[in-house]
This record gives sequence, structure tokens and C-alpha cells, in this order.
Amino acid sequence: MVTIKIPRADLIAKISFAIFMFVTFFGTSIPSFQGTMQERGLDEIDTSNIVNQLIYPALFFFSFVGFLSNPQSTINILKKEKMFSFLLFYALITISWSDFPLVSFKRWFQIFTYFFVIVVYLSYLKNASELLNIIK
Repeated sequence: MVTIKIPRADLIAKISFAIFMFVTFFGTSIPSFQGTMQERGLDEIDTSNIVNQLIYPALFFFSFVGFLSNPQSTINILKKEKMFSFLLFYALITISWSDFPLVSFKRWFQIFTYFFVIVVYLSYLKNASELLNIIK
């Protein structure tokens, strides 16, 4: 696996995780579009939450930068969490038979970004006590 040396990638991963936690606890909730899409049609629906559409791709990008600097540790975590990785893969496949594939893909990308930000952040922790110090 090719590792790209990025200075302060651990700080980028930690900042990305901090922004993720802030948006998760204090951000807006995901609205339900199911009834609206069936009544009006998919083409008429406006973009719902522009903040989420900016935050999650940015979090993904920052975490990807952290991933490039430490890919082996991240891959080791993914190998340990096989069931959750399988769940994400299954959710990706279900987009193919969804009534609203674009909306389903957006939701999948959001869930994948949650998982990716957390995994990249955890890949930079030396031990579990660091995580407990952050939580306290």
C-alpha cells in the first residue's frame, strides 16, 4: 500500500472528527422526503439542506487526506469490522432497486462519511485511553 506523507494529517483527522461530532449533535436533522417525492415527483424537489451538502463532502475530503497518510491502520480497522463494512456494501447495492436512487445514494454517502470519518480518526489513536480523555 502506498503511503503519502502529509504533514499534520493526524491533526486534519482530529479536526474532521471534531467538526463531525459538532454537526452530529448540533446540526440539523435529516428530513423525510418519502411522502413529498411520491406526491410531487423527484424532479420537483429542491435541495433540502445546503449545510449538510457542504459539510459531508468536506468531511469526507479531510478524512480522505488523513487516510492517505495512514492507510494501513485504517484498513486494519476495516478488516476487524467486517460486519459493518458488509452492511455498508449491502446498502450500496440496494440503491440499484430503490425507487429514488439519487436520494438513496446521498443517504448512503452520508452514512459512509460517518463511518469513514470515525475510522480514520480511530486509526490515529495510539490507545483507548486517548479516546476516553477526549470523551471526558
